[in-house]
Amino acid sequence: MIPDIPPEKGEETIRYQYDLTRIKYATITSWRHDEVVQEIASDLGCNVQTMRKILMERVDMILLESVAPRYYTYTSGQHDKNGDIASILKKYLYTRVIPLVSEEQMNQIITEVQSMIDTGTTQYNAYAAGKKMRAEVIGL
Repeated sequence: MIPDIPPEKGEETIRYQYDLTRIKYATITSWRHDEVVQEIASDLGCNVQTMRKILMERVDMILLESVAPRYYTYTSGQHDKNGDIASILKKYLYTRVIPLVSEEQMNQIITEVQSMIDTGTTQYNAYAAGKKMRAEVIGL
């Protein structure tokens, strides 16, 4: 049993709140997680360290520990494989599997990409702009 330790003067009053940075870093650099982080970083066009930092800051410990199995389940399934704008921008991956973008933000990006295509922008350029918008929302 962990004894009750009164908080020091000026500290948070929430008991058992620890800095999980070391544990998160050890988790995210394990071999299975590192493979996933490398794939996600490659998809988003950033370096691995930046992606690690974003995941450590924005994802809680429970989700962080399950990033690899969630990602492998995503890649083996049928999500984001039908060729529409949402699939190309990997909406399901970045809103549900590894939630780095809110559903509303992703829907807004998809709407903007569709309007770009409707106004004559090539699909390639519109998708590239959409990926850039997604990266900006994530903080890259």
